[in-house]
Amino acid sequence: MRKSVALAALALVTGCGSTVQGVGAGVTPGADSLTAPTAAAPAGGTGTTSLGGATNSGDDLSVPGGGTAGVAAGSGAGRGSGGNATVGATSGTAVPGAANPTGPLHIGMLLTKTSNASDFGVSLGNTVSERDVDDALVRALNKRGGLDGRRIVPVYASTDTASANWSTDFQAACATFTQDNHVDAVLGYAFDYERNFESCLAKSGIPHLTTAFNVPDNAELRQWPLFWALSTPTIDERSIEKIQGAIATGVLTPKSHLGILVDNCPGTQHAWKTVIQPYLQRQHITVAAQQDFSCGTGNNASEANAVASAGNAMLSFRSKGVDAVSFFSVSEGPALLIMAEAAESQHYYPKWIVSSLANLAVLQGQAPANQLKNVEGYGWLETQDVSPSLYAKPNPTQRRCLSLVESENVRPSAAADYAYVYSVCEAMFVYERALQLAHGNAIGGAIIGAVQSIGRFESVLNYEGASLFSPAVRNNAPRTYRHVVYAGGCSCFNYTGRAYSMP
Repeated sequence: MRKSVALAALALVTGCGSTVQGVGAGVTPGADSLTAPTAAAPAGGTGTTSLGGATNSGDDLSVPGGGTAGVAAGSGAGRGSGGNATVGATSGTAVPGAANPTGPLHIGMLLTKTSNASDFGVSLGNTVSERDVDDALVRALNKRGGLDGRRIVPVYASTDTASANWSTDFQAACATFTQDNHVDAVLGYAFDYERNFESCLAKSGIPHLTTAFNVPDNAELRQWPLFWALSTPTIDERSIEKIQGAIATGVLTPKSHLGILVDNCPGTQHAWKTVIQPYLQRQHITVAAQQDFSCGTGNNASEANAVASAGNAMLSFRSKGVDAVSFFSVSEGPALLIMAEAAESQHYYPKWIVSSLANLAVLQGQAPANQLKNVEGYGWLETQDVSPSLYAKPNPTQRRCLSLVESENVRPSAAADYAYVYSVCEAMFVYERALQLAHGNAIGGAIIGAVQSIGRFESVLNYEGASLFSPAVRNNAPRTYRHVVYAGGCSCFNYTGRAYSMP
């Protein structure tokens, strides 16, 4: 029988985030004084995109076969007027709704405080703040012509994982973006998925290109056609990915006794019942125990309660002969940390099967080493999986990103720094490409139609730079992953073996 575990205190504290205090909301002070564009960027699918001093043909990033965006613009024009736009992609010619607009682009950007990280004994280790990164990237892009020849005006709103009610933070953020400033798009990292936030943006026709970790299944996301996840697969795909990887590497076999933890966040239970559980059955993997836990809605439960619940879960798993544990949830890092500490106190050492959402690059010095040795990760986000010293040689889009922020004296050093820098660059660069394909049409439907026609894209975040944007892989852009294991010599995580294709 399943038991419910009260782990609502597991705020998403081990992803991107800033502990810098006093970050305000609204348009950045002095936004109007940001350097105006000096040169127009190429428009359309056959232009060139500057990559850190080099250039790549736009055809390299277009839909296979040379197709371009097929966009039918909705009625109305200007910011926030795209609610009636239709979205589509064809292999024909783009249908621009407006020829080469020249006005500024107002871009909504969420800032995330992680004020409750210390409650769980976690230090993110970031050396630069999100606001500093965002400002640096905007200044650098504006000095080089902005996005598709249009100056960027950033509009900021704040959220905090320590807030008693996360929904309230996101409601206030959407009011900033839709009522106070009327942004053209919301780009970048958000620590949580909030239905009210997506509904609010959708009503104003605002596209949301996110690098969030909390991405539900497509059944949940179907109601938000202007939402697109850039760097984290949907929960059904990323769950299948780590099980597939564990089977491929011999970690899971039909002799295994798997214990799972499933949250009740939007989309999780549907994905578990309709996709993940049937997949495990087809692979003849025995689920020996299941524990459900509540979806976090705010920092409204104590650390002591979370630890007690984790201890009870581990006692139950141990009594049922569980030898491998996995999380089917919107967040894995905080859960892994608390569960591993509970298991350590009981001298219980199961395998831990996780994905990039376990934030191993942060946890490697903070969770019990005897538990970390049993972690089997299957990751697609280098910035979450391994330390910066183990990153592969930067690809052209990563070099472009670093060149831009470093030109404004922001120099990432810690894993959390790179995670955020690459995250905001990813969103900006994908949006830039969509603007080019849509011939500058920033209406929500036009942007999403252009995004789904991009095809292959050299990612800043995803492993091997391998991203694919198409209707067939909506919200599942990452295309490869690797096995991540703990190396005792360096007390750190590193990749091993070959790369695997996403399901």
